[in-house]
Amino acid sequence: MKVPVPQTPHRLVAPDALLIPCMGFNAARVRLGYGGGFYDRTLAHAPRPQAVGVAYQFSLMEFDAGEHDIALDAVLTEENEYR
Repeated sequence: MKVPVPQTPHRLVAPDALLIPCMGFNAARVRLGYGGGFYDRTLAHAPRPQAVGVAYQFSLMEFDAGEHDIALDAVLTEENEYR
């Protein structure tokens, strides 16, 4: 079976918002992820979409951000919204 390929394979996709999973986050809305830096590299480009983290409330913790970390615009939990 041959997989169809779109006629414009280099089309740029620019979403208005991203939902980003968080293993943890701090009060400054910096996220802990899986250590690959994928989201930080994505958010470093302009224009930047709204970045909304999704996390459990218990994953709010204190930690210092690294120089490469980029704060999210908001973090949503089952109990609160952090902006």
